[in-house]
Amino acid sequence: MRRTVATVLMTVTLFLSGALIAFLQGSEVHAAGDVDDIAVTDQKDRAVKAFAKDVAEENGVAFSEATESEILPVFSGTNGSQGNALVLTNTVGNTVTKDVFMFMDDEGAMALDPTNAYREENLRSGTTVNFPSNEKYVVHGTAVYNVQIDPTSFLSYYQPVGAYYVYYKNSPCNVGRIRLEYITDGFAYSYPGFMPLDMNEVTYVIAVDKYNPVNNTSYSKTQPYPSNWAISVAAGSPFVGKFLTFYCVVDGAVRTATIPF
Repeated sequence: MRRTVATVLMTVTLFLSGALIAFLQGSEVHAAGDVDDIAVTDQKDRAVKAFAKDVAEENGVAFSEATESEILPVFSGTNGSQGNALVLTNTVGNTVTKDVFMFMDDEGAMALDPTNAYREENLRSGTTVNFPSNEKYVVHGTAVYNVQIDPTSFLSYYQPVGAYYVYYKNSPCNVGRIRLEYITDGFAYSYPGFMPLDMNEVTYVIAVDKYNPVNNTSYSKTQPYPSNWAISVAAGSPFVGKFLTFYCVVDGAVRTATIPF
């Protein structure tokens, strides 16, 4: 049975070993505050990694030492508030799978809040650290794309492939609609030549839209970008980039949220 993310506790043992201290002291002189900052940053990374591993295992997402785990800001278009989402990135060859977990509370806000878990006094004290999460439902959205590297400039170019989502109820609610948009905004280039095709900005959208979606059921859409083209998101307007946007209608209330990645 799938566990509620709210039950996931991460115990982080917070200390700098004598070997590490010796290494730091032997290799370079640091102020005490610098060493503390290094320790706190390291423990933050460990806390996120431990949390991400639990979430990945609960949701059937691949997780290894190579998996990147981040807590990224969420921008809400409905109430202007900001929250956080857990983002996992797995790369196999030139194919990237980006899994985004949105934890939504009764108010439709992003319930995942690492602020208290990240308090330095907690990180230094060695106490149990958990990520508060009183989520009503969780939406798991995924973007899949290929990355092509220009061998002359080493710049990255992107070829969107597909998107999918699944949601889970953690308390009673009526989910009337969920629409996921995987958006790549930038400029089109030829591949493999990496020559500009058009001076106009392009917006490529892969949308997965379902009314009355069923709990714990995956919905997907495969829509590969042309294999002889690729999109650069290196520069341009403020809209250039890669995004997942969620549009959710739950208990009659509309919530939107965007995660840039």
